[in-house]
Amino acid sequence: MSRPMKETNIPWIGQVPVPWGVVKLKKVAKIITGNTPSKSTDGYYSDSGIEWLKPENLMGTKGVNESKEKLNTEGADLARIAPPYTTLICCIGNVGKFGYITKPAAFNQQINGIIFSPDNIYWKFGMYYMSSQQEQQQFFQNGNVMKILNSENQKKVIVTVPPLEEQQKIAAFLDEKTAQIDSIIENTKQSIVELKKYKQALITETVTKGLNPNVKMKDSGIEWFGMIPEHWELSKLGKIYDVILGKMLSSEQKAVDWTFEQYICAANVHFEGVDTASLKSMWFSPNEKANLEVKFGDLLIVEGGAGAGGSAIYFSSEKNIFVQNSINIVRSRNEKGNTNYAYYLMHSLVKNGYIDFISSKSTFAHFTKEKVKAVPYPVIPIREQKEIITFLDEKCIHIDRLIADKEKLIREFEDYKKALIYEYVTGKKEVE
Repeated sequence: MSRPMKETNIPWIGQVPVPWGVVKLKKVAKIITGNTPSKSTDGYYSDSGIEWLKPENLMGTKGVNESKEKLNTEGADLARIAPPYTTLICCIGNVGKFGYITKPAAFNQQINGIIFSPDNIYWKFGMYYMSSQQEQQQFFQNGNVMKILNSENQKKVIVTVPPLEEQQKIAAFLDEKTAQIDSIIENTKQSIVELKKYKQALITETVTKGLNPNVKMKDSGIEWFGMIPEHWELSKLGKIYDVILGKMLSSEQKAVDWTFEQYICAANVHFEGVDTASLKSMWFSPNEKANLEVKFGDLLIVEGGAGAGGSAIYFSSEKNIFVQNSINIVRSRNEKGNTNYAYYLMHSLVKNGYIDFISSKSTFAHFTKEKVKAVPYPVIPIREQKEIITFLDEKCIHIDRLIADKEKLIREFEDYKKALIYEYVTGKKEVE
């Protein structure tokens, strides 16, 4: 039998059981905003001491155990330290992201700490409730460029207040159920990791050893390649392909015949493909346009940064798209150079650390045009090369579909977990 309900007239909550209270957060909790002891002063931060947390440390219903950054005694004296079982809510940027602590901890100004009154709210029920109210908290945020939920506005969040005994029952029930869901999610994530490892190993094995397990092998003379088929020859990528570096950023139109054109930069290139939905534009001369236009089948390789060596093939027929100097165009001269094979080779070399190893580094990695041209490149009979590409295409598509299905499953379980928490902390469902 369903229990009697009453209307709150609050869209994020709806109806609640008749005995439950509904109040503003400020009535049942104390809210503190974190701060950051000066990092320009030596002696505040250390490898041991009290945890100092940032939004990336917030782990949802799993809680926060530790952080990389800690405050020593002097730093802790300047921080705002919350007691155990404080709920932490991100209040700048990703408003509503949450976690909780089981021991005293400090946190930066991007986080509000919510300390529930034990006479009114069981802390874990409060944590679950706040986790279900991201939409309500976002309603009270302000700021156009950076979203902010200050402590005064957070105090306005409406909270359900069941009897304390019922709060404890709900929290215990949700502990059990969310742990089960989290276990499924973690196992699924691990299976994705294993699939990605298998995909990488498959690509590396195939592009360096071929498809015939019985073929005679020889030492390539290069540690990263190891043994290769005896009939393969090892050349340099630049002898098989043209390598073209894009244009340096320029906001100036230097002649009347220059035109304002879209360009691809490092942020647009990933192993999963080329993102042309968010291209920026700059001025190009006629000569630059003639040399730097991307063509169907071109391999695009990222020149610098954390993504150095990241690659994708341009499979669009869209015209008048060019490249900025964070991108190298790799273009086949003849059938010996198939960019599909080159893509898989780059995938292997990047994932195995070769590109990172050879990139010019100071503070910023550079996989320069010269280094791209110097990449060891197997010269393989054209028919065999095509067989390798067909094999890897089929296998990788299958693996990617499995990964996509698992990622979808994770999203579904995460949505189910959110819905489950919401239904019980707002009284739509009752713990038996």
